[in-house]
Amino acid sequence: RGQIIDCHTHLTRYTFVQSRRNASWLPEENAHQLVGSMDGMGIGTSVVCGLGEENCEQNNDQLASIVAHHPSRLIGLASVHPRLPDEAATELERAVRGLGLKGLGEIGKLGYGRLDDLVFVEPLMAQAEEMGVPVLCHTGFPSPQCHPDAVGAIAQRHPHLKLIMAHFGLVFAVDAIEVALRHDNVWVDTSATVSFPSEFFEYAIRRIGAERVLWGSDWPLNPDVEMFKFLSWQLTTEEREKILW
Repeated sequence: RGQIIDCHTHLTRYTFVQSRRNASWLPEENAHQLVGSMDGMGIGTSVVCGLGEENCEQNNDQLASIVAHHPSRLIGLASVHPRLPDEAATELERAVRGLGLKGLGEIGKLGYGRLDDLVFVEPLMAQAEEMGVPVLCHTGFPSPQCHPDAVGAIAQRHPHLKLIMAHFGLVFAVDAIEVALRHDNVWVDTSATVSFPSEFFEYAIRRIGAERVLWGSDWPLNPDVEMFKFLSWQLTTEEREKILW
């Protein structure tokens, strides 16, 4: 039996859920809360998204320090500045090779680099592909900057780059399936999809394969609900294991 991996968490504060989950402004405090939540849910390892693009060098240093305090539980992704593409590629290399962070993300959110902006993405994607590290891409709104097709275009140009479409494309979930079918270097994560019907996931998994689907909670957003949702899907034991582990 393997350990459950949560592929999508955050240590920065979600203001709109502050009343429901006592997240701190301090990432170090949130890391302790995250690990406690993981213990309660039987999660072995969580992937932590970057702490933010502003002051990204400092944020990457901070996340590397946090991960070093939880080396068997947390895996960190780098942040870069979306409006400084060449410097962003240099910082990604420093964060991965110098600090030990394991990839890049979550990029493509509003104000954090358009996935359809070649000036921004090309130096970064080339650097990530060369280092063999994955890139977690926000998909959904706003479109077209984070439409699944933008991820597909990156996958086409960088066939050896591992790309993850966060949130299964949200309202563009059908498009996310088609992108994953066209490009075998693209995965999808299930975070923040509690409104999706179980039948959709069962259909999607049968089409693209459970090995291309990653379970994510988007912590601190409703990890218990995300797991309950996952357990309601009609899947084989092998399919569940491929998604969780």
